Amino acid sequence: MEEQEKLNDKPLEDTQTEQATEEISSADSPATEACADTADSPETEACEEKVDFSEFKQLIDAHFAAIKGLIRYSKEKDANVLTLSKQLQSYRDGFENTLFKRIAMEFIEYRERSRKSLRELEGKALGLQQAEKYIGYLKLDFEDLLENLNIKIDDNGIYYNKKDINGEPKKATFGDIPQVEDVEAPNTDITCFEELAKYLQAQENAIAQMIKNNTVLDLALKDYIAVSASYEEGLYQVVLYPVIRRIAKVYSSLLEKVESAAVTEENATQCYAEILAWIIDEIDAILEICNVTIDPYVSDVYDPKKQRILKMIETDNAELNGHVIKRYSDCYIMEEKTIYLSKVDVYKAKQNQ
Repeated sequence: MEEQEKLNDKPLEDTQTEQATEEISSADSPATEACADTADSPETEACEEKVDFSEFKQLIDAHFAAIKGLIRYSKEKDANVLTLSKQLQSYRDGFENTLFKRIAMEFIEYRERSRKSLRELEGKALGLQQAEKYIGYLKLDFEDLLENLNIKIDDNGIYYNKKDINGEPKKATFGDIPQVEDVEAPNTDITCFEELAKYLQAQENAIAQMIKNNTVLDLALKDYIAVSASYEEGLYQVVLYPVIRRIAKVYSSLLEKVESAAVTEENATQCYAEILAWIIDEIDAILEICNVTIDPYVSDVYDPKKQRILKMIETDNAELNGHVIKRYSDCYIMEEKTIYLSKVDVYKAKQNQ
């Protein structure tokens, strides 16, 4: 008890000093020295050389695969865009039909109105003022057509969408898509830090080459887009502008006919009919340039793909059911597709009560 009390009576600082001294003595003990000697032994160096770097390699492989995937995605994106541009070029084989359809539809309507006027003229006699008024309507309708198509004709030239259509057509040359070498990163075993460093450098070089390949494709894409724009403008000049010039020529001729028409009371009907027939022939020529054909096959039986019913007339004769009674317009075809249905009246058999 006395010893315990003496121990308790020791200052705290003295107790901590004695504990520290014991720890230092323990560190300098032979066992500690043996551990220190073992740390510097050849066996420990051998252990370091046999360190397994497979986990490092797996980590690097996963990281590289992620980066490579991103770069490959970008490369595939560029390749897809270039492929799409090639397909667009092929699609433009039908480019003129896209341009011509709008023109064709305007002239089909004008032609059908002219044909209707010519039909209604049969058996009628027009007076001088009537003929002059109707001839004037032909001019005004043609000018409305030009406005709908954004075609302007004046003493300075011919304009389409506010652009002067005169001038030499531009030429466009499409180059080949550049070839880039596929990049594969090396796959080797790693047993030391030196090999790991070489492996990382090889991976970095592979990534750098992929980025370089993408840069090449990006530049090619920009060039291709620029050439495509030039090519499209060239198509307007080569394909569309000749049609517009033909339209302008027809308009000029129509103005001459209207202004120089020697209409009298005696020839009023004939004069108007001749101008109608002439304008129909001219429109036929324009439609032909626009790749539009007037269906030569005239069916006596209603065909929903080529005809549109205006009126159905009942009949007691069941054999006449679906037969065409009267045609009001032609059927127009572009690239084997019907773009304007023929308007007809059709028989409908009465239902038995």
